[in-house]
Amino acid sequence: MELNLRPDSQNRFELNGILIKTPSVKDWLLELQRMELTFRDVRLYPLPGTKANTIFGCLLVLLRKKEGLDLGKNEWCQQVSSTFFITGKSMLFPAMRKDEIELLFGKSTWFMHPEIGLVELTEELDPIQLIQLPKAEIHSVVKPQCGVFIPSEINSFRLAPVKVEDTLAKLEEENFPKHEKLVEKPLSLFEKVKLSFYRMHFRKAGEKQLNSTNTSESPVSTVRLEEKSDFGKWMDKFMKHFSRKGTNYGQRMLRDFENLEERNQKQIDKLLEMLRNNPNEALKYAIPLDQGGSSRGTNKGALELSQKWSGFSIFGMERKAGSGGGSIDIGDHYYMLQKQYRETAEALIREKDYGKAAFVYMKLLKDNHLAATTLEKGEQFQDAASIYLKHLNDKSNAARCYEKGNLIENAIDLYKEMNDYEKTGDMYILLNRKKEADTYFEQAVEKLKGRDQYIPASKVYFNKMDLRSKGQQTLLEGWRERKDPENCLKSYFTNLDDSNQLKVELNSIYHQEINRENSESFLQVLKQDCFKSDELEELTREMAYEIISDRVRSNPGIVKELKSFNPKNKGLLKDTIRFSIGKTHIKRL
Repeated sequence: MELNLRPDSQNRFELNGILIKTPSVKDWLLELQRMELTFRDVRLYPLPGTKANTIFGCLLVLLRKKEGLDLGKNEWCQQVSSTFFITGKSMLFPAMRKDEIELLFGKSTWFMHPEIGLVELTEELDPIQLIQLPKAEIHSVVKPQCGVFIPSEINSFRLAPVKVEDTLAKLEEENFPKHEKLVEKPLSLFEKVKLSFYRMHFRKAGEKQLNSTNTSESPVSTVRLEEKSDFGKWMDKFMKHFSRKGTNYGQRMLRDFENLEERNQKQIDKLLEMLRNNPNEALKYAIPLDQGGSSRGTNKGALELSQKWSGFSIFGMERKAGSGGGSIDIGDHYYMLQKQYRETAEALIREKDYGKAAFVYMKLLKDNHLAATTLEKGEQFQDAASIYLKHLNDKSNAARCYEKGNLIENAIDLYKEMNDYEKTGDMYILLNRKKEADTYFEQAVEKLKGRDQYIPASKVYFNKMDLRSKGQQTLLEGWRERKDPENCLKSYFTNLDDSNQLKVELNSIYHQEINRENSESFLQVLKQDCFKSDELEELTREMAYEIISDRVRSNPGIVKELKSFNPKNKGLLKDTIRFSIGKTHIKRL
């Protein structure tokens, strides 16, 4: 009998073999790896070629089924019996029964070769023997230095803390203007001395206005009228003994005095004009008010309009005029100058030049608070904080500015000094340091409870620490300790979202904790909107009835509360009022 293979449209036997048509053992192993098969999953049999001592390919006999196997360019083989395999979509001719095949081929493994016919597979290939591992080499491993860590996400950011002294030095360095001098020559030292002497000799008597020409459009000029002081009158008498007859030293002194006053007055007028027209230039020569060297109404001296400031830095040092120390009397122009300074500062703020505006407030008007708030408005938070600390000793506003300026570590230091534990915890949250934050939040809770503020303490647990159970426990503690008990219990019930839990807690507190001292407070709690559901409304009504009946003898007015639990009964209010009035009348009798 001759066995042949004939093509078939389908596979009539189980597919348990794979035919790899390549003579290379390396390719067999690569195909195994590609199909994700291990040596434990298959048995591997080499197949002979058409010529002697050649290899056609190999047959893989699957020991375990594997779903989703990707054959690639390889072919399935059918397992006709336990030891006999044929190619896929083919059939034996003539057909044979399974028992006939097992009797014919015995226990050896056979394969119907597509080119040379029936082949007995006597030797199974062991792939392990074909694999030669490379020789192990000893290498010295050098550990590289740690590189720069690049985070995958940013949890927080902050500006590096800078010392106040460094900030001030930088401000001075950046705000130094170029040195300039006015063309007009100010009063000399001798002229200033004379002016001070004349102001002792004369005192102001008044002013009058004069027209300089006959025309109706002529400008009006103001003339100061001076009269001699007591010291001046004494000096006139003294000088008569040493002067020739007919010499009027008083008139000569008056004319000289008026000339010096006019020259001095031009300096103030020029400063005011410069402040209105060119404030950036005028601020170099502006004089501070109510400060040594430029105050009003103390020592008599002349105003010298020269450069007073080495820069616009609000922390810079003043540079005295050439006259040296002493104060300046600017007379009625003090208020004019003060008004103009304020207008100049407001104009600079409108132009968003907050640094120079703060310079005017702090150095010229001596208003440190306005200087700080101006810098804060201009978002120059570190400079504003420096003024709050150095000149106003206001740690609260300084910490707030540091926080707004993202100088978190500076803010933390100040909040710790002020024992503001809650804000300290908030700052640590911004730094993504929750452990330290929770430590200070706990201290904040204890501080609030020490002040009998149990509701704010519970909010720290709820909002800052996300500890709902502790927040609820704090509210119950406030109720039991009688620290704003009514509001604490209202908040406790309002925070319960589940109606079944609300019912359980309501019954528990009513039956275990209500007594004569707290029953009326509990009655007010029962009016909460969270109890308005049909299921709870009946329960709270029964509790209210029991409390009212228990307290009505000692407090007849409590019957008015029945209306809150029977809103649809319109006649109940009248009955409770009559009852309350009647009880009160009986008590009085």
